[in-house]
Amino acid sequence: GFEGILALMAGFIPAMLLGQLSAVAIYRFCLGGRGRKIALQCVLGAIPLVLLAAGLLAYRQSGDLWGSVLNVLNAGWARWLPMAGWGQGVSCGILYADWGSVALFAGLLLVFAGLLILIFVLGDCDYYEDVIGGAEQRQKAKELVKADGGNNVRAATMNRKIRVKDTGIGKGSRASAIFYMHLRQLKRNRFLFADFATFMSLIMAVFMLLVLQMSDPTGEIPTAALLLISLGMAAYMYLFFSMTGIWAQELKKPYIFLLPDSAPKKLLYATGTTIVKSIFDGVIIALVIGIYLEVSPLIMAVSALAFASCGCIFVGGDVLSQRIFKRQINTGILRFVNILLLFVLLIPGLAAAIGGAVAGVAFGIDICLTALGALAVVNAGVFLLLLAGCKNVLAQMDA
Repeated sequence: GFEGILALMAGFIPAMLLGQLSAVAIYRFCLGGRGRKIALQCVLGAIPLVLLAAGLLAYRQSGDLWGSVLNVLNAGWARWLPMAGWGQGVSCGILYADWGSVALFAGLLLVFAGLLILIFVLGDCDYYEDVIGGAEQRQKAKELVKADGGNNVRAATMNRKIRVKDTGIGKGSRASAIFYMHLRQLKRNRFLFADFATFMSLIMAVFMLLVLQMSDPTGEIPTAALLLISLGMAAYMYLFFSMTGIWAQELKKPYIFLLPDSAPKKLLYATGTTIVKSIFDGVIIALVIGIYLEVSPLIMAVSALAFASCGCIFVGGDVLSQRIFKRQINTGILRFVNILLLFVLLIPGLAAAIGGAVAGVAFGIDICLTALGALAVVNAGVFLLLLAGCKNVLAQMDA
């Protein structure tokens, strides 16, 4: 039930945060030379090999493929795997009221997090040198294209005719031209707003649904839990793609700062397409999940709004990070800080969702409606506050 969802999140969220910290620590470790990279590859490659060998051994003994996979993942030794295993230990300890295991694995997560933060703070990572090196490579590529007469080598080698239907933006002036330019860029896509982020988030949601249902052949997991967990996984996957979306790409160009219009209007139009895309993706994902789980159209609509509100928070968090850090730090660090910042910004909405679920149970209302509705409303309020507080972020190039 709802308690099980909270138990899963209690182990899942810390494990995912540690995964982000580990990426920075791995980067720092690999700076030592090729030998360290090879050693790390061996260690990381050994983990899936061990799991695969254990799964094959279990399958040979039982003959049940899916049951063998579940037995390996639920094995006691698997809980000692860093991050994912420790998170599983916390969740299972809460579910089975084994508070000794909860304290043990939560302690391991905290100690590991402290070590990673220590490496992150004290490590002398050459982030700026990497950025400069990447910029030099891009500049050389541009110079090569110019030396070739401005021709696109890849397009020339494709040897195909390109039919030009129409050109230009066609609509918009001053700040609104940004919005229509983004729409024109999206028009190139065969599926309009649907892109790789949409499909990957949808695949993650469906995959989580199948895993939960296959692991529960008796059907004890309620439909509300399946909906909330799958939607949460889709939103989590969507988080990472939001950092490389249209809004993030627009900030790399100086033109948005030079437009003769007010900073709030530029911010609104620059983020407008991303907000519309979040709504579109939310409708697609909620529709597929809702049809699969056979929920009512009202729950599908609320689910779509809840997902879209999370997308708005992701955009608002990136706007806030631009305001705070003024793009003076490396993109790799900024992405990591963005993730931590986004989790903080999601706290009010998650708290409201928990309160909505409790209210739904108390008054006999479907918790999907109350929890997701409260999440959507609070997230929308937080997003509007972020836009209002950061309205001048595009006033000048160093803002």
